[in-house]
Amino acid sequence: MDLTIPEVYKKTWHHVSKGRRVQLAGLIFLMMLTSLFEVLSLGALIPFIGILTAPEKLYSLGFVIEILPINIELLDKKSIQLYITIAFISCIFIAGSLRVILLYFQIKVSHLLGVEFGVKVFSSILTMEYKEHTSSHSSELIVAVAKAQELIPYLLQPSLVIISSFMMSVSIFITLLYIDYFVTLVTVIFFIVIYLLIIRTFKRNIRDNSLTLSRESVRSMKILSESLGGIRDIILNGSHKYFISIFEESSYKMQNANANMQILSGTPRFVLETFGIIIISFLAFLSLSSGSKMIEVIPIIGALALGAQKLLPLLQQIYSAWTSILGNKSSISDAVKRFAQDPTNIYFKDAVYDSINFKKSIKLKEIGFRFSADTPWILRNTSLEVLKGSRIGIIGQTGGGKSTALDLIMCLIKPQEGMVEVDGSPIDNNNCRAWHEMISHVPQSIFLSDASVRENIAFGVSEDDIDDELVINCARDAQISNAIDEMESGYSTKIGERGVRISGGQRQRLAIARALYKKSSVIIFDEATSALDSDTEKQVMESVYSIDRSITVIIVAHRLSTLDGCDLIYKVNNATISLVQK
Repeated sequence: MDLTIPEVYKKTWHHVSKGRRVQLAGLIFLMMLTSLFEVLSLGALIPFIGILTAPEKLYSLGFVIEILPINIELLDKKSIQLYITIAFISCIFIAGSLRVILLYFQIKVSHLLGVEFGVKVFSSILTMEYKEHTSSHSSELIVAVAKAQELIPYLLQPSLVIISSFMMSVSIFITLLYIDYFVTLVTVIFFIVIYLLIIRTFKRNIRDNSLTLSRESVRSMKILSESLGGIRDIILNGSHKYFISIFEESSYKMQNANANMQILSGTPRFVLETFGIIIISFLAFLSLSSGSKMIEVIPIIGALALGAQKLLPLLQQIYSAWTSILGNKSSISDAVKRFAQDPTNIYFKDAVYDSINFKKSIKLKEIGFRFSADTPWILRNTSLEVLKGSRIGIIGQTGGGKSTALDLIMCLIKPQEGMVEVDGSPIDNNNCRAWHEMISHVPQSIFLSDASVRENIAFGVSEDDIDDELVINCARDAQISNAIDEMESGYSTKIGERGVRISGGQRQRLAIARALYKKSSVIIFDEATSALDSDTEKQVMESVYSIDRSITVIIVAHRLSTLDGCDLIYKVNNATISLVQK
């Protein structure tokens, strides 16, 4: 369910940092100052025109004469006109300059806030429980981060525009009331009534477009992600047209909703500009018809025209900004909801958590796990012990619970029954992060970034902080150093996205080198060689079994032959783990 607009602002403000709040307060002050000079520039128009046409009127303004730094009685008419013109131009220039400065800081502050919000949402997603990651579609999470970035044009900037435009509109309105309250009231009331009628008429349409934009942005990203991920099957099946057609359908709905929003946002301006000029012209005619002199009416008409010219765009900006917020409310709501999921402190370097000293064994004690109350038990009443430095093999049917047992050992998921212990101490939220630091995981499909060999071995380490000597030693121990030396750029060779420029065996050895670089106490191989041919698998397993005996190795495999070098082999079957006789 979408959040209401007040809820959106409340939750968003809660996550604005103190520094940004100070900047926003400064923006409010700048808006007030800009509004003041807008009033001065508008209010000075009538005296300016009056004195320009009849300079002698200045002599009758006693309070003005007192504050002027010069004696105007010594000046001729042309000099008075020149000084008055310079003063009026200065006021206009300052008002214009302040609006440019205000625009600059509005955009800067809103984008800085956008960075903060984007990082908050990304941190929230990245630090979710592993179970949440497995139950979420990657495209939904990617879109969530994109929506956080969209808070800049869809919430932050429109909100600042509404505040600044409202302040200036009120200031101009008050000034125009002083000039001619009747014409001002009639014109402004007409403008406001038209805008309110438009908002009321198209509110449902705006809401429907908002839902369409939110839904189709996720759908189009999902189609894009799945089609690129399954490009091999698409080519073999010749299903290009199907994916293109559903992407086209989603894109059409999204862009059509966008177009509708822009039409609804821009249309009132042209209607009101036309009727605004008609109203002012008609009221000016009535003033002249009632016997007012032209020389008295012209300055008033000029001030009202200038005021309307300033006021109408401000009202349009308020309407457009409000339409933007309403039209993207669903996307905004989705992003703001992510703020509630604050990053878990255990994932950051300055976090405090209990340490673990692994010297003896890892135990699964009477473990019971299932994904939900209405799904069958994956493991139940089962135990397992892994001694430090041992080589343990695990086999079993696909979907039998092998990977679940590994996830429990790695503290990626928590058991509903029993516990996981290291040297007799249970693994819980207090020491889970410390346990993660001691484990490396090598899956069947290892994640390799489109970076150099050295960056992939020292994965997650800043390039400037990489220990190149350790990288070389780990590559040697993983028996991949010779292959790297033969590459054109050695350890600086780019291996492509997902390591497409190196062989499968090299990818797995690179994963072993990465695990060794981390100086892990436990390395877990989850069917890491199942996609390799027999000869390559044999060579990779030789690298695995040559790992120093101070490191504990757990291997999941389909074939018993893969586990020949293990000290013990366990089988997962019927939600239990049992020892296999070698």
